[in-house]
Amino acid sequence: MGRTISRRMVGGMSAFAMAAGFAATVGAGSAAAESETETWSDGELTLTRTVSDTTPKVGDVITVSTTFERSEGGGWIEKVTDYHPACWELDDPGQQPSLVTATSVEFEGQWAVSEDSDPKTFSIDYKVTEFCELDTPLATGMSFQRQGQAETAYEDKGPTVTAVTDAAATTTSLADVEGPVAVGDPVTLTATVTGGAEGDTVDFYVGDVMLDDVQLDASGVATYEWTPTAVGVHSVQAKFLATDTAQSSQSAVQEVEVTNTGTGSLDGIAGDLLTGSLAVGGLAAGSLALVFLVGLAN
Repeated sequence: MGRTISRRMVGGMSAFAMAAGFAATVGAGSAAAESETETWSDGELTLTRTVSDTTPKVGDVITVSTTFERSEGGGWIEKVTDYHPACWELDDPGQQPSLVTATSVEFEGQWAVSEDSDPKTFSIDYKVTEFCELDTPLATGMSFQRQGQAETAYEDKGPTVTAVTDAAATTTSLADVEGPVAVGDPVTLTATVTGGAEGDTVDFYVGDVMLDDVQLDASGVATYEWTPTAVGVHSVQAKFLATDTAQSSQSAVQEVEVTNTGTGSLDGIAGDLLTGSLAVGGLAAGSLALVFLVGLAN
């Protein structure tokens, strides 16, 4: 699918730039945008690179601009490439760049930069998509090529950008499981989520196995009836799934010991006898298993 871009040259546009139809438009960032600038020198050139919002939210449009100034003499720039995270998309249809990849946008032309001319600025509008990993700094950068010279690359020069969320923080707690817990006996797992909403989902886990997903009620509580099927220590946890308005969270892991005593089924007890995990009156389980199973069969 082809992608287009609006690009801008500010101050002293050359006749070539005007003829190319560069658009003097600015991307619409968030109201509380935190812009950041990186400035450095490359020979006689001073480059200034600005990101209009370094902490955008998913769906925000941000503007990345690079300005060229020359301290002495004059020259031409014939290619400018902007490097961006793969989770950004070009925004604001406009002029077609020379080349677009998943992480770069390239323009080719002839732009004069001299000590007597105004600075030249290239600006690109990007939209932050849901594919960006939140709270993780993402690199940006650029490269350019002087006329008749090799390309000079600053692919991770910055500024870095960190996508954030405006979803509310949540906490998830799992009520203590009262023991003793026996194989075959149902146990109620109760999760409480602060910051969630009625109908949001909680997943209940034993170890790495998800038991079920349950919706929160109006009080922010979800319950699940768990019937253990094996003796031993089991890791039980509740995990709240993120929504558009609430961040994900999870409870602490609770270690629950399951024994073979209680009101469990005879099938479970018979299984313990066969595995040697049950002793009666000091006798070995193996010596009782045959008699017990014959009794069940009758």
